[in-house]
Amino acid sequence: MTRACVVGLGRAGRVHRQLLVGMGVTVITADPVSSDLVAAHVPYVEDVPAVCAIDLWSVCTPTRDHLSTVRRILRRDPAARILVETPLCLPGEIEAFAAEEAAHPAARLMSADQYRFARVAADARTTAEGTCGRSPVRSIRMAFTDRRPDIAGDRFMGDGYGVFGYEWVHMLALLRHVLAPQTLTAYLRGPAAASLLRSPDRGTTTAWERTVLADDCELELFSTVDAPAADSRGDTPGWVRRFPPGPGGRRRVLDVSTDHGSWTVEFAPVTDPDGHGLGRDRHRVTIRSSAGTRWRIVSDSAPHTMFAWALSADGDSPPALDTLPTRRLAAVAGRYRSALELSGAPLSPGTALTPQWSRS
Repeated sequence: MTRACVVGLGRAGRVHRQLLVGMGVTVITADPVSSDLVAAHVPYVEDVPAVCAIDLWSVCTPTRDHLSTVRRILRRDPAARILVETPLCLPGEIEAFAAEEAAHPAARLMSADQYRFARVAADARTTAEGTCGRSPVRSIRMAFTDRRPDIAGDRFMGDGYGVFGYEWVHMLALLRHVLAPQTLTAYLRGPAAASLLRSPDRGTTTAWERTVLADDCELELFSTVDAPAADSRGDTPGWVRRFPPGPGGRRRVLDVSTDHGSWTVEFAPVTDPDGHGLGRDRHRVTIRSSAGTRWRIVSDSAPHTMFAWALSADGDSPPALDTLPTRRLAAVAGRYRSALELSGAPLSPGTALTPQWSRS
């Protein structure tokens, strides 16, 4: 019997529990708020019966509690497998988090970067290379928009990352599917530069980065938590507006151009070209080449793949946890938090976003 414990029964915790149960895993949940949703429920990690061997811990508490939760789990089991929701921890706790991993060499600490496991992105790249031929990547553009319902439910609030804690972590994870490892590492360690937009009621709502990478590939990242307002103000880049929002108003787009063509993944929730909404975990892939444009629908559940990997025996001796994406988020959030504090006034909601290209 495979057994997991999901710590924290907010939205992410409920999703994790549902996925694990669907995979045939026996799940215990731990949350100080009692739950009628599950029979196997305890208030705290320490209350999980000692006779229960836990194969995987899934930490879905608020970000501010991630580090303390990991420490409590490691006190119980120094060799625990722990999957931690993103961001890993608060910006000021990254070194302490890394120290916990170093102090527990038998443990397996993993970040729940679900888009790292998006097979649809890897499949799209392989298909594009087969159609267009292999050639250098000239531009990578991503847009992840609209978190209004999540913010209304207090998700992501007070995690220390601001707008960069919403979708930026997913966009950084997707870069693994496109960039060479050395180019990605140089970017993550490079200078943090972006343009921000604030609104009176939600603080900073929009971030836009344009960077030239070490191999002269242009990288553009755009995210906003309030897509309708950004669209109406004209703050959304023109290329993003070419992709209609999916059901619920979200856009999640990866667009890659090479010397011989381009390919795009529109992640769920999306519609087909006729405007019909597609089901969960169904994504649209478009390949453009000299032979024309082709599109197809691909079914892929990145969270399912992530959990299968986290539970797999292949990872008994995993590589060190990569904290570079979290450090990048902390650096860019810290830079602009300080800049806004020093300016003495927020940016006007009507300020146009016109970021200049920077070089990493």
